[in-house]
Amino acid sequence: MRAKRYREAYALLVRALERTVPDQFRSLRSVFEEHLRLVAAAWIAARPDVRASLTADLAKLALEPAAERSLSFVLTWETAADDVNLFLDPGRALTGNADSLFDFPGALWTDARDGFGPEVFVIEEPKAARRVRLGVQRSRLGPQGYSFGNVELIRHDGAGGLSFEQRPFALMSDHGYADLGAVSF
Repeated sequence: MRAKRYREAYALLVRALERTVPDQFRSLRSVFEEHLRLVAAAWIAARPDVRASLTADLAKLALEPAAERSLSFVLTWETAADDVNLFLDPGRALTGNADSLFDFPGALWTDARDGFGPEVFVIEEPKAARRVRLGVQRSRLGPQGYSFGNVELIRHDGAGGLSFEQRPFALMSDHGYADLGAVSF
C-alpha cells in the first residue's frame, strides 16, 4: 500500500484471506478485510476505471471499498511470548476490557497476547480534532528479555487518500513503557 502498488497489495490480501491461519492469529481476517477495503479505495482513486471490477470483486467477499475517514494504529513486535499493549494517553490501555476503551469512537480489532502482534485499534470517522499521546507497554516479559517493534499509523481521508507513519520502539524492561509522541486526528 505504501508503495502505491495497489494491484500487488490487493492480490496479496486476497490470498491472505484464502489461507487458514493458526488460532492465535484468527482475528487477522478483519485486519486483512479492512486493508483490502483501503487498497481498493486508493486504487479506485488512482484509477477510476477499475471501480466496477473492484466493487464486484469485493462484493463476493461481502465488502466494499472504504468510503469513510479512519485512523488505524497497527502494533507489531519482534519477540515471542511477550504481551505488548497499545495506549492512547498514558495509562489507558486499549485492550479487550470494556472499561478501558474509554471514549474513543473506534474498535479494537485484535488483541495479541502471546507475541508478535498485531494489535489493531481503528478510529472510524473521527468527528472532532483531537490530540493524544501514543505509547506502548510490555505487560508480560517473554524469554528474550526485550521487545522491539513498531506502531504504524494508517490514515484514510475517506476518498482513497492514504498516508502512513511509523513509530518504532524498544522495550528493555519488564512492564517498560515507551512514549511514542503525540498523534492528531
